[in-house]
Parts: sequence; structure tokens; C-alpha cells
Amino acid sequence: GKSVILKTWIPGDTLRDKKQEDYRAIGKAIAELHQIPCPDFLPRDHPYGLSYMPDALGQGGDDEYEAWLADKINYLQDHFPAHLPRAIIHADLFDDNIIYNQGRFQAIIDFGDACCYYKAYDLGSVLSGACMENGKIDFVQAREVITSYQAICELEADEREVIQFFSVYASAAISTWQYVNNNVRRLDEAKKDKYKLAAQRTEHIFRIPQTRFKTILD
Repeated sequence: GKSVILKTWIPGDTLRDKKQEDYRAIGKAIAELHQIPCPDFLPRDHPYGLSYMPDALGQGGDDEYEAWLADKINYLQDHFPAHLPRAIIHADLFDDNIIYNQGRFQAIIDFGDACCYYKAYDLGSVLSGACMENGKIDFVQAREVITSYQAICELEADEREVIQFFSVYASAAISTWQYVNNNVRRLDEAKKDKYKLAAQRTEHIFRIPQTRFKTILD
């Protein structure tokens, strides 16, 4: 069976439906989540992370995309950092899971992918999934998230070095999930090209000079 949580109705709009001015509350909420110790029953791997991503290869639906994805998987495997701190993470911090109401942060929803994984993944996920404008990182939004996060949960030196890596990782992971679920397992005409947009965002983040990206952390 599948566990279910019933919640009262949360009024408001998602970031995807209505952009907001103040992103500081998002970073605060993520930091508070990361303060919770990991329970034993949560999985210690991301449900559609690096161990899942190779399953998308060899499907034959989009050879060009699969070649690109294979290259990104190799990059992620070759540069994967070890011994980073873990916590309960949301694991899917994209703009459709963050709710505001009349300009005020309300909630982060949809914890179906929550796991005991690297805290840096959540930051990469929110930067690549919620702090984007026209397919590019919005450095003002990203800086607000990271600054408010660090006011509660200061990044370790090793984490600071890999936020860009995890932004690439999170974006490539959601692109993989969209490719498999909207094209390979079944064809969803309304969503079939979403993986391409996620791949474009991934490549944009990947190509940002490290010195430029790290200004988000200042």
C-alpha cells in the first residue's frame, strides 16, 4: 500500500502560478526542515537520483537526449562528493511545491519523495527549480534563499563547494524523471517535452562560471 497524509486546505498559489518578491521564507523553511534528525524508516537514497538515472538510457525515444544524459551521469558520478551532511530533505523543491498567499509564504507541500539524503541536494533543487526566470538562475532570488537558510543552518565548507554541482544534479534528475514518466512509460501529450526544458536549465547551470555561481553564497 501507499501511505497517505490528510491535510487541511492551504490557501494560495504556487510559485509556478504566481511569482513572488520575497524568497527569504523559503530558505528559512528548508533550514528548519534540515534541523530534524533523520528517522530510521526514511530511505537513504533519492528515489529518482543518481542510482535511478541510468535506467532512462537505451530507451530509444530521444537518442540525442539520452547521449546528453549519459554525459551528465558520467559527470555526476565522476565528481560526486563524499561525506556530506545528511538530513531529512524534501527532495523535490520545485516551484509547484511552494505556496504563497497574498505575498506571504504559506507552506512547502508534497513530501512524497522525502528521504535522508544530502542537505545540499535540497538547495540545488530549490535553486534549479524555483529560482529561475526564463530558463536562467535568478541570482537575487537564489541569494535570498541561501542567505536565510544560512542564518539557521550554516553551510559547511565542503557544502559551499558543491551547491552548483547539486543544482546540476537536481535539474538533471527531474529531467530524467520527466523523460521516463511522460514519454517512456506512457506518452503524456501535455507534458512530453518538459524534460527538454529541464535539460536546458541543467545545461545553463552547468555552464555558469564557478566564480559567478558562488556569488550566490556571499
